[in-house]
Amino acid sequence: MKRQTNYIIPSRTDCIACHRQGDRMLPIGPKVKNLNRVVLRDRDTIQQLAYLKDKGIIDIPLLRQLTSLPSYDDLSQSTEHRARAYLEVNCAHCHNPKGTAYMTMLDLRFESPINETGIWLKQAKIIGRMSVLGEMHMPQKGTTILHEEGVVLIKDYLKSLK
Repeated sequence: MKRQTNYIIPSRTDCIACHRQGDRMLPIGPKVKNLNRVVLRDRDTIQQLAYLKDKGIIDIPLLRQLTSLPSYDDLSQSTEHRARAYLEVNCAHCHNPKGTAYMTMLDLRFESPINETGIWLKQAKIIGRMSVLGEMHMPQKGTTILHEEGVVLIKDYLKSLK
């Protein structure tokens, strides 16, 4: 499917809204556990971090001790694991006890036990904020199109909790 978007360059204030953790500014984006997976490269499956290490792009010791997240579109994984990983990647940088959205009482980190996440109580808000564009959309910054596959996955996951 071909998509087109108008990218908006965030202001300094916009950057702080997502990158602040307590009194520190931190990068957001792929974490080691997001990249620690098998991928298809040149018609072959490879362990992505091992490949990047072999190419001298990254220096990570002890690859076997690293955790990993399932990909949201890996149908061999459970809906719960895929959805929780999706929420980790797209939401947990703000929705965690030290993030800028701590006051929402949502902790969307993958490793957080479900009974400590707030997901049970906030199901309608989660899907509502993901399903609309505009001021109420999550994430508020850097998003100009809906990720339809992600919305479907989270809806399916939330239905499974009932």
